[in-house]
Amino acid sequence: MLMERAHDHERVAKELQEARQKLTNLDVKMRPVRTGAILTRQRERKGSNAWKVRHYAMELISSAGRPLGRAELFEGLTKMGLEVDAVRPAKAIAQILWAAEEFEYKNKGYWIAGRPIPEGYGNEKRYKAPKGKTQ
Repeated sequence: MLMERAHDHERVAKELQEARQKLTNLDVKMRPVRTGAILTRQRERKGSNAWKVRHYAMELISSAGRPLGRAELFEGLTKMGLEVDAVRPAKAIAQILWAAEEFEYKNKGYWIAGRPIPEGYGNEKRYKAPKGKTQ
């Protein structure tokens, strides 16, 4: 009976050592968490919906050359074929970008963090989503 328990302990110890080794070998990019109402992502998961929103939003903002509002981003992402599964998808997109370190909110729109806004861009009349569409 004591020998069985000793073998069980040895087996459990070996499993724990293997699990510890797997955890130390994981290459997970950890991000600091901002304080406030919105929590940022703790790790980068390529292929997740939030990752796709950030990736495609970066393309949209770069090609536009100016800050884009959430309605513009929602329309652009929809045209790119990305579906945001939320009751208010434009708001969900805004929350993802607000929490992301890659973006900042400037001049009533989301812009790439650390880049200066191009000269000549002013606060012209903003885009409004067509009426009757869910945001």
